[in-house]
Amino acid sequence: MMAKDTAIVWLLTSYFAIWLAQPANLYAQSADASETTTLSEMLVAVQTDANVSKPPLPLEQDWIGDIFSEDGAVTRLRLEKGRIVEGAIVLLRTYPSGRYRGSDAPVYVNELPPIEQLRDCETLDEVKQMLGDGQPSFSGWGGPNGIHSSHSWVCFGIVDENCIAYLSVVAHTSSNERQSAEGIIQIDGMLFRRGELRPADPDCADECELYLSGAEMFAAEERTKAEARLRYPEPLRDLVRISEHPDDSDLTHLSNSIQAIRNNPDPLLIQQLVREMHEGTLRIRSLVEQVLIGERLPGIQPWDTEQQAIAVNAFIDALPGAEELARVHLVEIILRLCGGGSITVDDNDVHVTLGDDGYTLAISNALRSVPMTHTQDNLRHLFEKSQAVDDRSPSP
Repeated sequence: MMAKDTAIVWLLTSYFAIWLAQPANLYAQSADASETTTLSEMLVAVQTDANVSKPPLPLEQDWIGDIFSEDGAVTRLRLEKGRIVEGAIVLLRTYPSGRYRGSDAPVYVNELPPIEQLRDCETLDEVKQMLGDGQPSFSGWGGPNGIHSSHSWVCFGIVDENCIAYLSVVAHTSSNERQSAEGIIQIDGMLFRRGELRPADPDCADECELYLSGAEMFAAEERTKAEARLRYPEPLRDLVRISEHPDDSDLTHLSNSIQAIRNNPDPLLIQQLVREMHEGTLRIRSLVEQVLIGERLPGIQPWDTEQQAIAVNAFIDALPGAEELARVHLVEIILRLCGGGSITVDDNDVHVTLGDDGYTLAISNALRSVPMTHTQDNLRHLFEKSQAVDDRSPSP
């Protein structure tokens, strides 16, 4: 049973998380393969032209160091490239494709403020005045009392010629109706990661082993992901492999795979997806959403009516095989596909309302539990009703 005393209401936006930034080589400028740069050269370039942009170049000397989280976790960082984007100096650890994680791309700040000074900030604007614009979250949640989201900064400052300071800040933010009208975003809490980096010694074997380059990290991560995928049976394992494609920032590979599933739904694959929907990363739940709804995927074609019915009925047939919370999520997704509605599953009432900016999901305790067959029959009836509405032609 889900523990709830009152209804839970979420406002879900249409945004989604992106784990790797766009390729660093998207800029029109091209660099000679043998060309390198230094932090000093980039500082001079910015002082000469405040709006200068330069493509990513290997650093003459990498910067390495340990980055500490407030919970004691340690990240070993190696920054191996530098670029300038409209006057902003960025140091990078990049994968072979040129992509990078945001945490591996600190932006130069002339004076890094003390942590205590940042903790005293009450609004987002106060932090921006010290660290720059930073990056807003891709999503938010909320209800009648306001919208909650987050904002982040990854920065570095120069201590001396042999030391740079690294600082990562994540601010949890909120804004009620009055604050939104006044343009105020308040800070509810902040998380910090910080450390110092020094020039690397390319001849030190221990440093090379501890502080991995982007290419070495990429290879290690791909091995780890391949091992983790062994827990899934085929054909689900192959779909997960495609969803983890390292060079699919535009989601073309995933879109093609999802389209193939929609063209010819496989009940076995659908059963496997439903059984694994509870896994903690939400990857499988996202794949279910993409199969049924197809949002945010380029080139996805509208459902063929017959194939859609096959897929939806296969998901409904598989519903008993999901864990309890996953059953609620699957009902939610099917309700979204049907244009909204209410269904009781187990002892939970699930209500979905669609709007122009997303949808609202309400989950509350049902007055009584219902058999699974009852839930399945109601879902089929609601889906058939939604199809009849969609197929109805306007009166002449």
